[in-house]
Amino acid sequence: MRSLAFVSRRTAAPFALAVFFAVRAPAHADTLPPSITVPVKTSGDVNMENYGHTEIKVGEGSDGKDVVMNGRHWWARLDASGLAGDERAKWATLVDALKKGGWQVSLGAQQWNPPYVSMKQVKGGKESWLFMWIGDDTSIEVLEKGEPTTKLALAPPTDGIAKIGDGDDFPFLKHFPGAKLSQTDHDEAPMLVAIDPGKDPSLVAGGSVIKRYELPPHTSGFEEAVVYREALKAAGWTIIEFNGAVTTGDPNLTAHYGKGAIDLWAHVHAGGTLQVADAGAERKSSKLKDDLDRACKVAIYGVNFDFNKATLRPDAAPALESIAKLLGDYKDLKVELGGHTDDVGERAYNQKLSEQRVSAVKAWLTKKSIAADRLTTRGYADTQPLVPNDSPENRAKNRRVELRKPDCK
Repeated sequence: MRSLAFVSRRTAAPFALAVFFAVRAPAHADTLPPSITVPVKTSGDVNMENYGHTEIKVGEGSDGKDVVMNGRHWWARLDASGLAGDERAKWATLVDALKKGGWQVSLGAQQWNPPYVSMKQVKGGKESWLFMWIGDDTSIEVLEKGEPTTKLALAPPTDGIAKIGDGDDFPFLKHFPGAKLSQTDHDEAPMLVAIDPGKDPSLVAGGSVIKRYELPPHTSGFEEAVVYREALKAAGWTIIEFNGAVTTGDPNLTAHYGKGAIDLWAHVHAGGTLQVADAGAERKSSKLKDDLDRACKVAIYGVNFDFNKATLRPDAAPALESIAKLLGDYKDLKVELGGHTDDVGERAYNQKLSEQRVSAVKAWLTKKSIAADRLTTRGYADTQPLVPNDSPENRAKNRRVELRKPDCK
């Protein structure tokens, strides 16, 4: 027998966020919806989400299947101690009362221990479902199917985040409607993104700005993630990762916007947290030139490839554009393109892969009118790690394209 969604939810922690935040529980409602016509009172709080999701077991007999449903969502505990008879008798009393209110049994298991039931009602053009189990701790969950009523319109980014004050919204990532800004933090930890599902994360920027908001009552993390997902897509962002399964107690998403010099990564985290990394600002040509003059080399992150291949991903374009701009701004500059991997896999394989990847970078740059004689390439595999390869985060830091000034010491 499964646990109800509000009894047990597993939390998934994405790599995309450098720090973790507590997720606020949905606000309490006064009552269950009026369609729940049962001769018992609720015990404790009634919880409600304007837009949430859950699994309802549907079917015939004692089998059936779990179906994910989205919409307005309530859950509560019922005080059935005053009903006559054992759990099965109480089941019959509650189910009969709901039938009189227009609910129909989809799946009934009166003989199970504890007995449970799922029911459906269609009224006023709206389809609703409930799931209830009866025992010492009688619980009910109700969902009215529908789409989010909250809408958010975002404008495409026209700049980075350098000029945004701590008391201001990100102009391209506004607050959730009705939310209030409570805190802004500047995180110096690298921002990591799980570009390839199930694989180590990639380092996309060296720091980020985090804005935390107090959300309006009855806003679920799932509603927050869905509303931002649709708004970001409409504004031209690419959704890299969306974690919104019923078993995810901490819904979140990661998105990327790359156009010309603008290279932004955003993470929306349940509970009113918006995190943005401005990778484009970290790769301004003047900054890269200063780093090259000072240290003879500079690591470039964001030149992302398909997993285990030398094929450049579309989201690598802003990082490649920054290299092209550097070489365009400083016409006399020549650089070595160095390919660096982590230590996963055989050295010979990594050596060949690192050589192929920087060759792909050179080919991209020459198509942008950068003279080939200004570029040399060299694959280093895992022979020059910046940090020990002892964690996913450190391996991400070691995977990089590095610009080096020839004969510079």
